[in-house]
Amino acid sequence: EREGYGGSEASMFLTGAQDGHVRIWDLRAKREVANIPAHVNQKGAGAVAGLEVANDLQTVASAGADRTICMLDARKGFQIRHRACEHSDFIYSIKAVDNYVVSGGGDGSLYCHSMAEDKVLWGVKPLKNAVAALGQQSKDSSWRETMAPQ
Repeated sequence: EREGYGGSEASMFLTGAQDGHVRIWDLRAKREVANIPAHVNQKGAGAVAGLEVANDLQTVASAGADRTICMLDARKGFQIRHRACEHSDFIYSIKAVDNYVVSGGGDGSLYCHSMAEDKVLWGVKPLKNAVAALGQQSKDSSWRETMAPQ
């Protein structure tokens, strides 16, 4: 099992709050180890809508009501390394796939961000309604196997 965020040996846990802060918790020490105002702007708080961790465990992506995606660098105390501002509406969903993160907005838009390169790779607006949830194909099966009746 991997140390860090994943698996049964996980010692760190992430929370995102209504106040716009991302907090990192050490579960073994039972204390907060970092508090990042990732989605707090001049007007006040912009709630954290979602959190995802890159496959390499070095980057945390957060989505906020302030319409931004933040890349936090675990190697540098979870400092904000990059902020993407492409969404024109509230970000409803976020999903990490390897070292990429896809975000879905209230305006029906989807954006793919590279967590390794700190940039937006592509964006589309295929839907008329909010993208309320995102999923991914299981790495160890095909779509056909995943969707087959049990």
